[in-house]
Amino acid sequence: MDASSNILDSAYKIRNANITSEVFDKEMVVLDLESGFYFSLNETASEIWQHIVNHQSAISLEDDVIGLAPFVNQLLEYNLIVPCETSSEASIPLKISNPSEQPSMDVFDDLSDLFMADPIHDVDIDKGWPYTKPD
Repeated sequence: MDASSNILDSAYKIRNANITSEVFDKEMVVLDLESGFYFSLNETASEIWQHIVNHQSAISLEDDVIGLAPFVNQLLEYNLIVPCETSSEASIPLKISNPSEQPSMDVFDDLSDLFMADPIHDVDIDKGWPYTKPD
């Protein structure tokens, strides 16, 4: 059994409440409030995200989605999802809208300093907010 099969055999859940997501015009934006990174998922990746974060195993999608295992691995590498003990008892069927589109995720960290700013403590009377105190 290869590593990609193990990845796809597992069921997943969002790592914790600091991971949030929202769909905008068939694309999903996922925000990690702990790291300040945000991620843009294309339509196929968005559909997979919704499926696996509902504790569903991705193995049922393997034949329908090109590049599924690398995508799931990328979600794991960025610590957006974690394996969960068991998958949901009621299997949610997933029909990929565009099976020829590979799932892709763009990663952005350009706002991480702002996300990581402490709005309560990072205030300077002369400089305003947000003001990152020197280390």
